Amino acid sequence: YRNLATAPTAELTGLRVNNSSATGVTLTRPLRISGTLTMTSGIIRTDTVNLLTLGFNATNPGSLSYTAGHIVGPFKRWISASTGLRRFPMGNGAFLKNADINFITQPLVGGTLTARWSTTAPSFPNPIPLMEGTLIVNSVSNQGSWFIDAGDGLIGGNYTGAFTANGSAGIADFAKLVLIKRPSAGGIWTLNGTHVTTTG
Repeated sequence: YRNLATAPTAELTGLRVNNSSATGVTLTRPLRISGTLTMTSGIIRTDTVNLLTLGFNATNPGSLSYTAGHIVGPFKRWISASTGLRRFPMGNGAFLKNADINFITQPLVGGTLTARWSTTAPSFPNPIPLMEGTLIVNSVSNQGSWFIDAGDGLIGGNYTGAFTANGSAGIADFAKLVLIKRPSAGGIWTLNGTHVTTTG
């Protein structure tokens, strides 16, 4: 890779992670993959300073080849102005907390999405009551939540989201789970989009 003094981000054309260690692979500097990130097995640990970025820009967004494993910490992906699924295999070190964002109409302008799984319990209740059909949303999981933030000029596009919360305890009826959304900085929770009955 190259690691210039004026741009101390390590850059690789491709990276394959196939690691059975319980601690996984820990980044000690920012790393950008311009080509393909291949996740065969194992954990990748990042933080806001030592950030893992897939892609170089919206024209060259890189690609993810995923079999297993997950990322603990933030993961930034460049998004081109095109339709298609972008996977964010996040996790908590023990379980996969995957987020699939599938653009069904293309963004007006490409940019980035940065995702992470937080083990901090989100604040609740909501000042405004939430109802999804006959379901009353009166509590949230205290085991964590996803944060996914747009950046670098990403604008527009319609998408669907599919989220996998492996290892979640205390769920009596999976069919009564719903996704709620709010800005990462905080605010009022909302129901956004069309709900699909969950399974587990």
